[in-house]
Amino acid sequence: MIQNVNQRGGTRRSLSFFLAAAVVAAILVAASPAAARPVTYTGFTITDGSLGGWQFHQARVYLTFHGDTNDVQFIQPLIDPANPDYGTVDAYIISQGDAWIRIESGNRSVRARFDPGQIFVSLDLGDTPFPGDPPHIGARGVGFGSFSASAPGGIEVSYPFGIEDGTLDWGDIPENLGTASPALQDLPVDLVSDVAYSGRAWVCPGFPDWTCPPATYALTTNRGDLYLSQPYQGIDVDGFPLDVLSAGFFTSDTHGRWDDDDGLAPPSSRRCGDSPIRPIRYTATTLTDVQLGRRSFTNAQVYLSFDADASNVVPLDGVTGWVNDVGRAQVSVVKNGRTFTADVLPGQLYVYLDITHAQAGFGSYAGGLGYPLGITANTGSFQGLTDNNTLFAVADLTLNPANAVLYTPATATLLTDLTNATVLTGTASACLSLDAATSGCGNLTPVPIHTTRGDLLISEPYTDLGDGTDPSWKPVSVNWAIFWAEPGSSRRGHGHDDD
Repeated sequence: MIQNVNQRGGTRRSLSFFLAAAVVAAILVAASPAAARPVTYTGFTITDGSLGGWQFHQARVYLTFHGDTNDVQFIQPLIDPANPDYGTVDAYIISQGDAWIRIESGNRSVRARFDPGQIFVSLDLGDTPFPGDPPHIGARGVGFGSFSASAPGGIEVSYPFGIEDGTLDWGDIPENLGTASPALQDLPVDLVSDVAYSGRAWVCPGFPDWTCPPATYALTTNRGDLYLSQPYQGIDVDGFPLDVLSAGFFTSDTHGRWDDDDGLAPPSSRRCGDSPIRPIRYTATTLTDVQLGRRSFTNAQVYLSFDADASNVVPLDGVTGWVNDVGRAQVSVVKNGRTFTADVLPGQLYVYLDITHAQAGFGSYAGGLGYPLGITANTGSFQGLTDNNTLFAVADLTLNPANAVLYTPATATLLTDLTNATVLTGTASACLSLDAATSGCGNLTPVPIHTTRGDLLISEPYTDLGDGTDPSWKPVSVNWAIFWAEPGSSRRGHGHDDD
């Protein structure tokens, strides 16, 4: 996804806005022969759409592209072909490979293969530095784009999926006089290395047009025509669209261990065995460092799930909020095409939503509301990498219903008391003393959560460490998390297509 300058500093720009037909043709030329090195790119978000006439809502969407690192191209298209003095954009792109999509919604899990010649993967490093400028730090956007004669310029960079901000765009931290944590600085940005990013998810035809209108043309698959949409977005007082409120994840993996075409997806967790009256599953996921028993993982995707009964939801003490602490919890760690799953031993975790402080997630009796995965709506580092999210919107709309005019209509459908379906996005923390107002953490030392595969320890590696001048500064996470709730009966296990 070729992307933006910071929304506070200027307008977002995208490769789709500038690419000429000659550049599109150039990126389709095969690279010079070299040793084959398979690579799998995977994207994940939650959104709406349709496939072959099937309409889905709040569905988990996994996009996958299988290619070869030998086919990754480095390109430098002009920012504006009519004004060469404006300079160029540095980007990586790959268009040779097989692309797939899996959509999971309710009891359905459908996998489809894109027809050839539609999907590419790109990564935007930013404008090419002029002589004397500092080199790139971080990147501006990455994701799955598409070629279409119906799209402006014949190319879309943020449709069907792209991410920006979050851990990918950590270069904004030093630009705002902060210090990026070592784990952020170690993230490679080249489409040929193993890496995973979290960020703001754009499912946006016509980007950088922020209106993100519904696609007027289909992406074709062996299961029929595919359309995706962008349901959750802010609107200013004049009706102008603002940031999308969704989150997503993108991974690049060269280990070649993918047994399925959507390696970020966890196995289906088990329902509560106590014959729940109103069964509900809560799930949250983020990218982080984690230890499970004797295994340690860096930059891995972690899923926490909690199978429960919505009848057990009770008010959260002292605030507008709710908690459910009766259920069965499970953890899954996905890394290098392999999934490691364990049951969490009873009596340790609970699921909560604190509207007053705009905080939610998986808390624990050992670590409090921020551990193992607390999600907050606000950020105190002023770099804008995780602000504007659905958790903030839900808290705002619950306390201030008149503010509905500041969001797209679908955003109001996310309001919840933990007994109904919802999707909450925000800043991911694993913190024993989480400040919900700033996402700052005064204690980053993980505590063990006991599981059937040994102790689970979750870290918070992706932070803004401040500029060193304020002794009261606490590290602030710039990582995204997604939390969702699914009421109803158990869905099929992951990996089974519903025809």
